[in-house]
Amino acid sequence: MNKRDDKQQLILEAGLEEILLKGFNGTSVKDITVAANIPKGSFYNYFESKEHFGLEALHYVSSTSCENARLTLSCQQLPPLERLAKFYQDGALELEASNFEKGCLLGNLGQELSDANPVFQETVEKLMGKMTSQLEMCLLEAIEQGELNANICPKMMAEFLFNAWEGTITRMKTSKSKRPFTVFQNALRVLFGKADQEPCPN
Repeated sequence: MNKRDDKQQLILEAGLEEILLKGFNGTSVKDITVAANIPKGSFYNYFESKEHFGLEALHYVSSTSCENARLTLSCQQLPPLERLAKFYQDGALELEASNFEKGCLLGNLGQELSDANPVFQETVEKLMGKMTSQLEMCLLEAIEQGELNANICPKMMAEFLFNAWEGTITRMKTSKSKRPFTVFQNALRVLFGKADQEPCPN
C-alpha cells in the first residue's frame, strides 16, 4: 500500500465513524475532513464526490467484515455452530462497546438510501449477499457434520439469520440494550435444537 492508499484509508476510517454515528445524509464532507484532520479541499484528491466516498466506504467495510466473518466462520478449531455463536457474540460485544450507537453500515445505509439512490441500493444488496454466503457455507458444514438436520436449506437459513441479525442490531440500537441479542441468542439455540425454550429475559 502506497502513501496515497494509506491516506485514503485513513480518510475512509475517520469518515466511517462519522457516518455510523450521524448517518450518511447527516454527515458532511467537512465532518469527514475534520475527523480525518485534512483540509476540506484535499478530500477531492481522493474521492470524486461524497457519493463516491460512500460507495468506497461500503466496499471497505464489506471487505473487512467479510474477512472477519471468514476467519470466524471457517475456523476449524470449533464446530460450525460454535463458530456461528462466536460470530454473533463478537458482533454484539462490538456494538455494546460503542454504547449501541454505531450498528451495521450496510444495514444503516440500506435503510437510509435504498429508496433514494439505486446505486447504493444495488451495492448494499450485492455486499449483503456476500455476507450471507459466508453464513451459508458455515451452515452447510454444520449439516455435513450432523449438527443440523439435513432437511434444512442452508441458503434459506443463511438469509433468515442475516435478516434476523440486522433486526437484532436495530433493536439493540433503539433500546440501548443487549436484551435483543439475548433473545436472538436463545432463539438460535432453540432453532438449532441445542436447548429447550428458555424463559423470556426481563
